[in-house]
Amino acid sequence: MKNNIIKTYFNIVVLISLTLTSTIILGCLGDNNNSDNITPIGNNDAYYIDSTNGHDDNDGSTPETAWKSFVNLNQKTLSAGNSVNLKKGSVWNETFKFRGSGDESNPIIITSYGNGNKPKIAPRGKPYAFLIRNQEYIEVSDLEITNLGDTPAENRKGIYVEARDFGVVHHLYFRNIEIHDVNGVHGGLADGDFQNNKSNGGIVSVILGNAVETYFDDFLIENCHIHHVSQTGIYNTSSWEDREWPRNGGVYVNQSWVPSKNMVYRNNTIEHIAGNGLILKNAHAPLVEYNTFDYCGEFTSGNAAFCFNTDYALFQYNEVSNTVTNVGDVDSGGLDSDFKTRWTTFQYNYCHNNGKGGILITGGPARWPTAFNYETIIRYNLLANNGDHAIKTSGNVMSLKVYNNHIYSDLNESIEVIQHKSWEGYSRSAEYFNNIFFSDGTNGSIRLENSAGNSIHDNMFSGISMNSSVSTTANLWNVAPIYSVGSSPQLNSVENFRLSSNSPGINVGDNNQHDALNGEGGVIRIKDMFGNDVPLGDGVDIGMEEQE
Repeated sequence: MKNNIIKTYFNIVVLISLTLTSTIILGCLGDNNNSDNITPIGNNDAYYIDSTNGHDDNDGSTPETAWKSFVNLNQKTLSAGNSVNLKKGSVWNETFKFRGSGDESNPIIITSYGNGNKPKIAPRGKPYAFLIRNQEYIEVSDLEITNLGDTPAENRKGIYVEARDFGVVHHLYFRNIEIHDVNGVHGGLADGDFQNNKSNGGIVSVILGNAVETYFDDFLIENCHIHHVSQTGIYNTSSWEDREWPRNGGVYVNQSWVPSKNMVYRNNTIEHIAGNGLILKNAHAPLVEYNTFDYCGEFTSGNAAFCFNTDYALFQYNEVSNTVTNVGDVDSGGLDSDFKTRWTTFQYNYCHNNGKGGILITGGPARWPTAFNYETIIRYNLLANNGDHAIKTSGNVMSLKVYNNHIYSDLNESIEVIQHKSWEGYSRSAEYFNNIFFSDGTNGSIRLENSAGNSIHDNMFSGISMNSSVSTTANLWNVAPIYSVGSSPQLNSVENFRLSSNSPGINVGDNNQHDALNGEGGVIRIKDMFGNDVPLGDGVDIGMEEQE
């Protein structure tokens, strides 16, 4: 099911924000992008490359005098306003790279021209197919990229972006690019390790060095199709990552955390990925919206998309489905607010048919001073037929707020609609209210274990076993929603989960809905799953839909 199922029902003002982080050493073998051994080539505003009809003795200045290969381009230093135009239908078995940056008014443009299939860059097993290194103000669009070697290899990528001791890296845009068949090593292989292989994959961007504070500002991946890559669909990391918040009596300390800003991942289709579809790290107020994640984690452990070491991350209007559970997997769910994060918001997402869970909130192992997760908000999402659990916490999670979601299961298996587990410690002060928890039958349960300070009230529970820590009088217990389509709504449309006007829970929810912060000193405006104002009637409804 494609992401436009969700977009049909939502009217929003598109926000802009973006992401990146880690301390893994990401070696890039081969090409040196800073060589001084350069043969002078004539300067043009635009360059054309045609693998079929071009010739490297041409000047490259027109479609009729196009170059054939990237040899001349590799010797060029491009400047603001230059463009490189690749002929549609062309194929190159070499790495695309160039020198130079644009400026704020005139970025360098890399795109296609002519008719036919997108131009294809396919270096057949090099460390990367497309390189940007210590460069900025660049826009790349309308390409096809593969990097399939004879055997899987470590440090194999489609697009690789690297910044080392550069300062602020401005304006890098990647739009309408298909990236597929990149066979990096993944955790499902005999010589693989899912923790150490995450920097192999489709689009990988890293910040290295410790001399100059470096971060991305205005980084966009939009309308891209990333599929059949290993291990990760989209990944970023940074050497400027250190901060901590000890669990017992400690205070938050920023040691060397320099987050990237204005990071946006929008309207991408990420499917058939060996591990995680998206790993988003080290960013302030990144935005992940209108993406489709399908069949991630096909060969190794991984939730479809997660943020790590971020503040104010916003995931909205994404469809996340069919994440695969392999033997021995640690994670195989939908969305994940991981540890070293604060003020993450998940809203208006549809997570369904994932192997192990809809949404995970983890604070990391409680004994680590770097392990914390503070004030994540989960609101107005639909979580349907996810295995094992709907919402899970583990480790040092603090002040989680979960409200106005619709959790549904008609699977023929037991599901823990709320699951609190230990990761050397439990979550604290989680609040659940205004949610619908529906299990078709009596296969649903609640597991709180030794988590402390939970508040569970004003929810609707149906098919869920009673738990001694949850008040049946503070919630609507054994009360089922009434769907407009009748019983057993089909999962092919969010619309099928609209409620009848006589469904229980209308106007009886808790009006005290906690604000979601936007990272700019304001709050994120609240709507229901279908774009309606909240409230419409005398009070807030229970569930993801607001009715008059």
